[in-house]
Amino acid sequence: MGIFDKLFGSYSDKELKRIEPTAQKVDALAEKYAAMSGSELRGTTQLLRERLAGGESLEDILPDAFAACREASTRVLGLRHF
Repeated sequence: MGIFDKLFGSYSDKELKRIEPTAQKVDALAEKYAAMSGSELRGTTQLLRERLAGGESLEDILPDAFAACREASTRVLGLRHF
């Protein structure tokens, strides 16, 4: 690790710091999506598309989209994204 990395942090450190708030939002949504039935979880795709059509940005819906994907993966594959 160079002196500049020690002083200013590496690219990875900066990226982790940038995405940490989004990761916390995804974690906060975990219980909401875990409580959904299979049909409710499948319906989230349409709801997210409607939110996009309503003017929300991809950044706005990202936590919900990732939380839904994570829950679906847990149910179907038995693997949990992190």
